[in-house]
Amino acid sequence: MFNSVSFKNPDMKNSITLIALLACFSITGLNAQIFKTVQVDTAGTLHSLLTPWERDSITDLTLTGNINSDDFITMRDLMPSLKSIDLESVHTAGDSIAAGAFNPGISSLILPSSLITVGYHSLQGCGGLTTLTIPSGVRLIGDYAFASCTGLTLVTLPESVRSIGSYAFAGCSSLPSIQLPDSLLYIGMQAFVACSLMKKMKIPDQVTSLVDHAFEGCYSFDTISIGTSVSSIGTNAFAGCSSLRSVTIPPSVDTIAPYAFVACQGLTSVTILSSSKTTIGEYAFAGNAGLVSVTIHPSLGISIGRYAFVSCTRLKKLNMLSPSVTSIGEGCFINSSIDTLVLPGSLTSVGKYAFINCDSLKTLTFLPSSGRASIDENAFGDCSKLVSVTFLPSSGTSIGKIAFNNCSSLLSVYMSSPSVDSIGERCFQLCPNFTSLTIPSSLVYVSNYAFYYCKIAGSLTMPSSLKYIGEYAFAGCHGIDSLTFMPSSGTSIGPNAFYNCDGVTSLIMYSPSVDYIGRGSFDNNKNLINVVLPSSLTSIDQGGFGRCYNLRKIRINSMIPPVILLFKTFQHLPCCILLKCNFVKITIFGVKQD
Repeated sequence: MFNSVSFKNPDMKNSITLIALLACFSITGLNAQIFKTVQVDTAGTLHSLLTPWERDSITDLTLTGNINSDDFITMRDLMPSLKSIDLESVHTAGDSIAAGAFNPGISSLILPSSLITVGYHSLQGCGGLTTLTIPSGVRLIGDYAFASCTGLTLVTLPESVRSIGSYAFAGCSSLPSIQLPDSLLYIGMQAFVACSLMKKMKIPDQVTSLVDHAFEGCYSFDTISIGTSVSSIGTNAFAGCSSLRSVTIPPSVDTIAPYAFVACQGLTSVTILSSSKTTIGEYAFAGNAGLVSVTIHPSLGISIGRYAFVSCTRLKKLNMLSPSVTSIGEGCFINSSIDTLVLPGSLTSVGKYAFINCDSLKTLTFLPSSGRASIDENAFGDCSKLVSVTFLPSSGTSIGKIAFNNCSSLLSVYMSSPSVDSIGERCFQLCPNFTSLTIPSSLVYVSNYAFYYCKIAGSLTMPSSLKYIGEYAFAGCHGIDSLTFMPSSGTSIGPNAFYNCDGVTSLIMYSPSVDYIGRGSFDNNKNLINVVLPSSLTSIDQGGFGRCYNLRKIRINSMIPPVILLFKTFQHLPCCILLKCNFVKITIFGVKQD
């Protein structure tokens, strides 16, 4: 049953009806799409072809004809309801779209088919735009062209595109993928920075460089394919791509800039195929805690910069095929988990702290080399599980100070002949289990405290190349039982060089070899019995053989004995040499001295 309403006053009835109709139109107008197609014969006249109501109300606009910057201003500034624009059939002045051409509220756009350039800042900040098709004639996408289009989910690029400008798609945080055309030549700085949903990227083969920050902050990247013409990867190019699992650097790359792959925590493997001279910049792969494997293929020479792989704590496999790496920078592999390390013959330098605190490292081998190499300060310090070090033949390796300091498990160091020519200060200090040492024929210089209180055992033969043994170099090496110095052009033994080597029973210096024995050089060698001194010896400093309680035979192979500083030089012998006691037999050039 329906209730009826009657109006006794006709005017009142008409008024209510009018109000109802207006309300209906008002509600409809809130959601209505208003379409308009306009032919613009003369560029710059769009404003005059629309009524004030149309400019204020049109939501979907299709244009044909010719337009210029004035018409873009009309659409951007004077048409507040405009959401969809179809420009496919228009011709724009200069075949380009200028900066800031569109209102950020636009959601649908069809660009002119005649377009050649999408200009600087054209659609920057158009957060409502979801899909975009670039016309087939476009060659250049300008800087910031689509920056911060946060709603963009689909972009189609034509094969005509040659260049994508800096920040062109920066901050397009909803864009899951984009297929770059094979024709592309250039990608600008930060072109895709912070495209946080983008998963895959294939760099076309004609692109020659990836500039700074190009893909930084693409957190969802799990696959990257780098084109075969790319010669350089810029600073922070892939920084923070935390989902990236593996990277293969093609042979064309000669520069991996600093921080290129920093903080890619999901990265597990890196393969470098570069065949040219290549530089890996400082901190290039730093902070990649998930990195397990790095393989570097033969090349003309790869230089690894400072701290390039620092904090890659799970890095276990470092495979440097020879020849490849020429230099390893300071702190490069600190705290890694490498267990077996083979360094290529192409290597010329290992920087200080390069492998410090590599607690898993057990064996270290330097492959044969035809050039000189240097191992800098503390390069392998505190490698607590390192057991053996092998130097295969080379033309000269220099080991820096404290290079193997505190390698508490080190048992042996084998130096092929020729290989090492100098051993730095405190090089093997605090290696309490170091028992086996093979000295190469190339050794020239042993610095201060080099083998201080190591447990080197057996006999040691000093080669003819040797020029100097520093102070306390072998002090406290109780396991050495005999010392032999081969003929040379002159060797100096520094102060206390063999102090407290109480296992030594025999010291033989062939002629000519040693020319100077320093202060306390053989002091406290309590079990030394037999000494043969060479014709080249010119002086023995004070205390040179002090406290050698069991010394019984001294042979000096010279008609002219060396200068002996009397004070404590032979302190605590059974009798003083000057008293000619029968307990000590002294022979000068084969003639026994009574």
